[in-house]
Amino acid sequence: MTDWSRRGALAALATLGTGALTATAGCLGREPPGWQRIDLRDDARLTEPAAASLSGVTTAADGAYAVGEDGTFLVRTPAGWADRSGALPDGVDDLTDVAASNNGRTVWLCGDRGTVLRCRVYQTRVMEYSTPGDRTDRWTAVGVDGLAGQERLLVTNGSGEVVTGQFGGGSVDWSTPTEPGGGSSITAGAFSSGGDAYVCDTNQGVYHESVPGDWHRIGIGAADTDFAALTPVGGSVTVAGDDGALFRQDSGSWHRSRVGDATLLAVQRNRFEGLASDAAGRIYANDEDGWRQSGHPVERRLTALTLGSARIPAIAVGTAGAVVEWR
Repeated sequence: MTDWSRRGALAALATLGTGALTATAGCLGREPPGWQRIDLRDDARLTEPAAASLSGVTTAADGAYAVGEDGTFLVRTPAGWADRSGALPDGVDDLTDVAASNNGRTVWLCGDRGTVLRCRVYQTRVMEYSTPGDRTDRWTAVGVDGLAGQERLLVTNGSGEVVTGQFGGGSVDWSTPTEPGGGSSITAGAFSSGGDAYVCDTNQGVYHESVPGDWHRIGIGAADTDFAALTPVGGSVTVAGDDGALFRQDSGSWHRSRVGDATLLAVQRNRFEGLASDAAGRIYANDEDGWRQSGHPVERRLTALTLGSARIPAIAVGTAGAVVEWR
C-alpha cells in the first residue's frame, strides 16, 4: 500500500538511518516522494505545448492516457509525456473521458458531438464508433469492462441517458438509450471488477445494472448533494459529492466521509487504497485510518486521476493543462 504523504515518505527513509535520508534528499539532489506539478511545456516529446484543460485520465498497458479540450490526447510512458492527438480522426472536438480495457490493451475515448473512439495502445491505432444510439450530443463518461477485443462499454450524457455496447469483430453492437434517473444529467459511469455497471447523476442518484438493461436506484436519498464521480470496487461503490464528502456503499448501507470543503471532482479506489481530488487542487488519500489530505500541488480544478501502475506513477489532471504526478 502506498503511503501518499511526505511525512510517510520521510518516516520510511528515516527507518534506514540518517545517512540514507541525507543521501536521498541531499547528496542525490532528490526530494522524498510527493505530488509534483509537471510542466508539459518542458517535455520535448510533445509536438506542441500542452495548455488544454484535461478532463480524463486512465492507466493502460503501455502508460497513462489523458484527454481534454480541442481533441487533446496525451500518453505518459516511462520515457515521459507524448502527444497522440495526431492519431485521432479529423474534426474531433473536446474529449471528456477515457477508460481502459481490463488488460490495458485498448483505451476508449468519448466527447462532444457523439464521439466514441477506440485506441489500440502501443500502435496508437484509432478507430471511430461515434454516435451510438444515434446520439450526437456530448458524452460525459465512458466505462469499459472485459479484455481487448471483447470489451463491454457504456457511455453517458448530460440528458440522463446511458448507452451500452458490446465490441467484437471490429464493430460495436449498441443498445437503445435508457434513462436510469428519468433524465437527470449523468456525470460518471464505470464497471466493477465483476462486470456490474454503475452511474451517478446530479439528482443524488446512484444506479446499478447487474443484468443488461435493468437499472435500479441504490441511493442516496439523504445525500443532499450532487455527484461528480464514482469508483466501484468489487461489490462496493464510492461516490464523490460536490459538498466535499465521499459516500461508500458497503453491504447495502451508505457511509459518509467528510473529506474536504471543496467540490470533489474525481475518485479512484482499488482493494487497498484510494485517491480523490477537488476543485481547489487538493488531493486526498485513503488508508486504514480513513481519508486525509495528501497534497495541494496546484490551485486548479483537478478533474480526473488514476492510481497508476508499477511503471507509471499516480497522476491527476485538470484545467489549463494541470498535471501532477506522485514522484
